[in-house]
Amino acid sequence: MLATANRESRAVGSPHISSEHLLLGAVAYGRGVGAAIIANAGLQADALRAHLAKVGWTQEEVSYGYGVSTRRIFIASVRHADSLGYPEIEPEHIILGLLDEHAGSGAASEFAHFRVDVPGTRRAILERISHGPDSTTAA
Repeated sequence: MLATANRESRAVGSPHISSEHLLLGAVAYGRGVGAAIIANAGLQADALRAHLAKVGWTQEEVSYGYGVSTRRIFIASVRHADSLGYPEIEPEHIILGLLDEHAGSGAASEFAHFRVDVPGTRRAILERISHGPDSTTAA
């Protein structure tokens, strides 16, 4: 998923990965419970890619290729993985971190633009993964 986010950011000439690219990477990656739930919520890679091409992405101070917003999302992802008993960060934890982003910035603006029900999407992901690593394979 991170490699997909990196490819998406480079494709539009961005010198860094912002939270919008991370969201696009999660959607374009398309694997896992979180990606399926986000797609069902109405967020599709082509539409998001086109919207970002039109409005641009958040310009951020960068270290090591990741913007400040992305680092905050990674920190939130670690908290989600730990609190749910996962030994590793899964794409769903990153998506939960994206859903935690403050309204009006980065990926949160994209969720608002595409009218994604953030609390409902968060709840749906948590319901599917809240029983630990083996719960993501259940239908």
